[in-house]
Amino acid sequence: VVMMAVKMNADEGGGGLLVRVKSNIGPDDGGYRYYLEKDRLPTDGRIEATRVLYGDKLEGSPRDLLAMAESIPDAEERGAVREAKDYIMEVLANGPMLSTEFEKGAEERGQSEAIARATQKCLEIGVPLISVVIGEGGSGGAVAFATANRVAMLEHSIYSVISPEGCASILWKDAEKMREAAEALRLTAQDLLKLGVIDRIIPEPLGGAQRGKKETIQAVEKAIAAMLKELSGKKPAELIKDRRQKFLEMGARSLAA
Repeated sequence: VVMMAVKMNADEGGGGLLVRVKSNIGPDDGGYRYYLEKDRLPTDGRIEATRVLYGDKLEGSPRDLLAMAESIPDAEERGAVREAKDYIMEVLANGPMLSTEFEKGAEERGQSEAIARATQKCLEIGVPLISVVIGEGGSGGAVAFATANRVAMLEHSIYSVISPEGCASILWKDAEKMREAAEALRLTAQDLLKLGVIDRIIPEPLGGAQRGKKETIQAVEKAIAAMLKELSGKKPAELIKDRRQKFLEMGARSLAA
């Protein structure tokens, strides 16, 4: 699922808009209003945080909803930002597109290099980095965002460098082989914890996170606070070394009996 976050025009009520621009598991339309609010973690008042407040659910095509977004002045609309916007608008203008076609266009525009640069930057940052996978993390971009000192996953979320459908299309030239691909990718939180790819599994309420949103948010907050406590007091050089070592050691473990 590809979601785009944009800033709303003042005459549309302000705040932000989360638009579903591409989905392999549902409709490619609709979105939500959201607002950002500064806060501090109840478990540790010294830690500043940003709370996301979700508003009304909006109906409509991605193109129609993005038309409600605040325009960017021409002076700021340049380089990669302009190219990314032009590409998204081109995709939306042509209607539904297969994910393989979408990915091909993204690769032609330097997606791999952008992901590599994001990964490199994350490896060089001298502050604690924590990533939490809360749904479907199935791309190189997901791996880049999870280049952190600590990585946690919700109990029923998945995380991999590629989606099962994409993997099946490459290995078997058949997206219907997604089940075999999913098993081979070992993308569940339980398998990834055993493999050392992630550091913690955050339990979900019975029936999944959607059945108990408040309890899930509190569980994520508690996990983040605990992981920050593990990293507090470490110097920048130590944090960078810790992060690099974590990724160098990946692949050393096996699920074989």
